[in-house]
Amino acid sequence: MARFRLKELSFRLLLLIVGVLFLSSCSFLFHPRINLYDAAGKRTGRWILYSSDDTTRKVSDGFFKDDLEYRRFIYYHPNGRRQARFVYGRNHVYGKSHLKAKFWYPDGKVMQKGTSLFFISEKEVRYVYDGIWRFYDEQGKLTEKTRYEMGEPVEIIYQRSPQDSSDSAALIQ
Repeated sequence: MARFRLKELSFRLLLLIVGVLFLSSCSFLFHPRINLYDAAGKRTGRWILYSSDDTTRKVSDGFFKDDLEYRRFIYYHPNGRRQARFVYGRNHVYGKSHLKAKFWYPDGKVMQKGTSLFFISEKEVRYVYDGIWRFYDEQGKLTEKTRYEMGEPVEIIYQRSPQDSSDSAALIQ
């Protein structure tokens, strides 16, 4: 009887060990790999960069394709809050493409948001405002709403008067 219990305990212990080893190998298979380079030496996939003086503080978190930011990219303030987020369009190729951008103050309130065009060449990546941009003060109140084309403001849709610190603002045309 004692031998039977010993065999049963040994079998259960063996099953437990095999189960733990199996689950740990599965987590390796499903764990996302980050900060990788492709065969050409270009950044690819998800990249997370941490501060050199504080390895727990993220500086940026996003995706690369052919060494260019791709899909979604977030930058962080030194206090750990989001500083900027870029969401790239699906047609992210050399040439011209769109992205949505949003910027935050260090306290987490929105600073500005809108769409941009970005131009990619072998030598540079250049961003310009294109579309409607909203700008906010440090209290989170809308101060300006402007439509841009190719980086140039073409229409001020809304602008809060500098004297007006209340919620009611004047429409400037």
